[in-house]
Amino acid sequence: MKEQNFRQSPAMEDYTLVDFAARHQKGFRNNVISIEEVPPLVKKYKRFECYTTMFCYDKEVLEYMKRNIRNGKASVAGYSGKVWTPFFVMDIDSEKLQEALAVSRELVSYFLKYWDLSQESLLVYFSGSAGFHILVDTRVFGKVEPSDNLHLVFSQMRKAVTRQAKIKKTKVIDYAIKDKVRLFRIVNTVNEKSNLYKVQLSLEELLEHNLEDIINRAKKAQLLFFTDSTGLVSTENVVKESEQPKEVFQRTLRIVENSKMRPVRIDDSLKDRKDPLAMLCEARKRIWQNHIKKGSRNNSAVRLLTQFRLSGFNRQKGY
Repeated sequence: MKEQNFRQSPAMEDYTLVDFAARHQKGFRNNVISIEEVPPLVKKYKRFECYTTMFCYDKEVLEYMKRNIRNGKASVAGYSGKVWTPFFVMDIDSEKLQEALAVSRELVSYFLKYWDLSQESLLVYFSGSAGFHILVDTRVFGKVEPSDNLHLVFSQMRKAVTRQAKIKKTKVIDYAIKDKVRLFRIVNTVNEKSNLYKVQLSLEELLEHNLEDIINRAKKAQLLFFTDSTGLVSTENVVKESEQPKEVFQRTLRIVENSKMRPVRIDDSLKDRKDPLAMLCEARKRIWQNHIKKGSRNNSAVRLLTQFRLSGFNRQKGY
């Protein structure tokens, strides 16, 4: 297997910016900074409710924000430029934490057996609340270049991985991560609702420890391994690419590029219909029309609001 350096090409050297967000930061988000500026801000906000985007940007995002003023403030919302990321993320979330743990174990076991991943290239976190984050180092896919399609490729890959791993409880896997500005909680920061930290787990801890042990681990910040303090930068200089994940990535990339997948927007003739149901697929219609249980409401709202925004609905314009 071929070894890949952290920055796989000179072009990636430019993709060092992320959007930092914190509960007590003025405006919450839209603070685009370099990754190296994240740790001091986490310290400033006392590790409480801190987030960054998982995708990294180049300076183009700053020019975009100057033009994209929303409610009087520069915003990353709707950014469509190229992005890059060191990790492919799968978010497993359930109000039944034991269920989320079981699915996370299934996925990690699949990655270890069929993707032949090393522990350095497969990072696992307990979110401190209702689930787990599984991160695969993108170097296992070969050379992953910055792209304006990468978010769509990864969105399709999550579905492909779920099918290949034969996961039955697919509802606990978040497929709504389809945009370039999605926030993820920073490792070793506190979840306000649970008062637990997002903590990194070793593969052994995920696969063999019981839920009580994992929750106890999340009662305080923990030492990290294979990553810097942000969880955004691998500390391993080289990671080997692997044939199976590389094949999945390349196949999905071709599908997305060939189909030119883009968010569907309504044309001007439809904007005055004011009919949200007409813009929703059957799955989102069920979310819209049915009661959502506590623990699933945030993800459900994100799914609906994202589709409404991409379909052209605009509160300021009255549709």
